[in-house]
Amino acid sequence: MLPNIITPAKAESSAKTDQKQACGDWTAADFNLLKSAYTVEEAVLILPVGRTMLNAYIRTGELEIMKFGRRTAIPTKSLVAWLNTHRTTTKKKEG
Repeated sequence: MLPNIITPAKAESSAKTDQKQACGDWTAADFNLLKSAYTVEEAVLILPVGRTMLNAYIRTGELEIMKFGRRTAIPTKSLVAWLNTHRTTTKKKEG
């Protein structure tokens, strides 16, 4: 079992959430990421993709990594940047 890598998110008012979405990019604090880098196994738990797709993003260079011998670490900054580039917004229906 992996250690607790994400703290429980604090409830925010809808006004604050709407303001964040309108302001721009997310930060590590928005996801309550506690560490400066994560293993591939930990990143799979954070990102909405599986290990195969995560490795594909690493191979193409879309997700920055650090290597320590055989160990691969993904910086938190890289995870947040990936989430921001794959972010979609939904438009509210008028009426």
